[in-house]
Amino acid sequence: MDQVGGAQDPADVYRIDLAQGQPLRVALQGDQGDVDLLLLDAQGNVIAQSVNGGLEVDSLEGELAAGTYYVAAVPYARAPTT
Repeated sequence: MDQVGGAQDPADVYRIDLAQGQPLRVALQGDQGDVDLLLLDAQGNVIAQSVNGGLEVDSLEGELAAGTYYVAAVPYARAPTT
């Protein structure tokens, strides 16, 4: 997973390139505040999200097909809705 974006971005975004399908499990650890996780496809469309409130741990898991994906950790107030 490679981080993309710049230091000024409010979200931490990571790029995932898969040559073949495989499982994905991403979870936030530590005291992150209210941060949501988003899984985006190569076009930037939100295809999965974890938007637990408060300090509940956000996580994403599932099977991904081959392709390019992005995982974004976004502070609650800046997270888009689907």
